[in-house]
Amino acid sequence: MKKFAVICGLLAMCAFVGCDDDKDSSNGGSNGGGSSSGGIVQVPAGQNNTVGAACNYETFVESCDGNKVIYCGESEDGSEVVQVLACQSACIITEAGKLNYADCAEKYTDVCSSEGQLEYSCETDLYDILGLVTYKCQKWSDGKLHWNAIDGEYCSSCTDAANSCVKTTCTGDSSACTDDVQGQMCIDGMLFTVVCDMYDDEAMCDTDEYGVYCL
Repeated sequence: MKKFAVICGLLAMCAFVGCDDDKDSSNGGSNGGGSSSGGIVQVPAGQNNTVGAACNYETFVESCDGNKVIYCGESEDGSEVVQVLACQSACIITEAGKLNYADCAEKYTDVCSSEGQLEYSCETDLYDILGLVTYKCQKWSDGKLHWNAIDGEYCSSCTDAANSCVKTTCTGDSSACTDDVQGQMCIDGMLFTVVCDMYDDEAMCDTDEYGVYCL
């Protein structure tokens, strides 16, 4: 059962492109955003890359140690600490603004053809909340062009196209399933949509005191 949790931020949409615990999923990961073309950043000499050391997600420069991804993640108590993810094949890096985004090569089997090209995808985040994600075709350290999620925003409705994110205003804090697989909830004046069957045909919509979630 997946419960609705704290939304990472309407503009940052970190559940799509930057949530710390997303290194283990296929939807982006730590420091996933970025749109500059300054190239891969060198790890600062004073940065502590020891696993478990305190870190700052906003400034930590991700890197590879062999086939391991070194990044700033979140511990069980919610504090930001250095974490490591062992890849099956290799660790690869791409630029992410003034930082890096490192991840496992096995997640990036697809290649794109035109560096700088943008694609748009209406999808759901880790909590099945709908949003529009922007992907950029970028060069990675494996010498290939792969898509990288650089931005995202939550939407009441959207399509796979630029500027297709529709944000519907609302009042109160009501939450309800609109049918067996979809639901909506009003948070801070915006209507959020939960889609349970986008990736799982057996998922069902339900509600509790926290909002809408998928079984």
